[in-house]
Amino acid sequence: MFCDLSCPDHFLDYPIYYASGKSGWAVDNLKDEKKDISCILNGIIKHVPQPKISAEKSFSMLVTQTQPNSFYGKMALGKINSGELVIGKDVKVYNQSEKLIECGKITRILKKSGLT
Repeated sequence: MFCDLSCPDHFLDYPIYYASGKSGWAVDNLKDEKKDISCILNGIIKHVPQPKISAEKSFSMLVTQTQPNSFYGKMALGKINSGELVIGKDVKVYNQSEKLIECGKITRILKKSGLT
């Protein structure tokens, strides 16, 4: 695929893992013990850069999903790009063409990590 796309050679510098989803193991060397997937998790920590978030800038979040909630109101899920989120703070929602859509107040902050 990389040859067909005429990609530079440095694109071929990536880690290779051997895994079995059915058996629940992954290794980076076939001679290693096949016990869990910790090598993939360690590889993510080693090779994927941390996000660059600036706490000094004003709050900005890319909303990817909204959910109505009968108890809390509208819930927005997304990625925080900058700033700090504080309960009680007023927020404004803009569309892609920077038109104000609605205003609201932060009443609850939920954090999801993995599947929890």
